[in-house]
Amino acid sequence: MTDVDDLDRWVDRYAAAIRERAPERVVACYHPQAAIDVHGLADAGSAWNSKHSVGTDGILEEYERFFALVDDFTVAYTDRIYDTNARSVAVIVRISGSNSDGTSFDRANALHLTFDNAGLITTMHNWYGDA
Repeated sequence: MTDVDDLDRWVDRYAAAIRERAPERVVACYHPQAAIDVHGLADAGSAWNSKHSVGTDGILEEYERFFALVDDFTVAYTDRIYDTNARSVAVIVRISGSNSDGTSFDRANALHLTFDNAGLITTMHNWYGDA
């Protein structure tokens, strides 16, 4: 059975790949048929835009695009709410830094991840906002 330590380990593995700006490592945290939904800005050219992708190739493209649009950032995965029966966790994420166009950002987002038995992300829902 999945416990809180499992969920923390899986979230921390994902967070480490994000901090390393390593799209291939981020995608390795996902199940090959995973789906992501991001509820963000209406600006399609922004790193913080709304998006939906399914599967390894689409998810890889989204992270490659994100890392190309965001130059430098610090990120903290703070408050966590666990559902061990559903193998899911909701996390408050605080991220700040600079975009490739020279603008800066300070955001908070609500991230919800579900995992399979092996600890791979099966769904990701993310809501961006200003901190």
